[in-house]
Amino acid sequence: MALAACSLGKIDVVDRFAFDSMWTAPIVADRRRGIADGIAFVLKRWLNPMEAAELARYFSPVLQGISVQARDGASREQLEKIAEHAVASLRS
Repeated sequence: MALAACSLGKIDVVDRFAFDSMWTAPIVADRRRGIADGIAFVLKRWLNPMEAAELARYFSPVLQGISVQARDGASREQLEKIAEHAVASLRS
């Protein structure tokens, strides 16, 4: 591994992160797919299954981004603006 030459124990931190990511990445990916599947399920009430899946793949990361912004301290007004832009993008 190229990072093996690092000093001060940095390699240990990198190795732990890589190990944790190796195990957690599939779990997180499954959760994200589950979110998109749930959105698509609801949208199928109004759209055909393919359109619902496509729209869910769009809105799933938008919702995740809004979640990250909220976690990082964005105001309700800022979050609502993001949502307004997302909805406006559907109209154009």
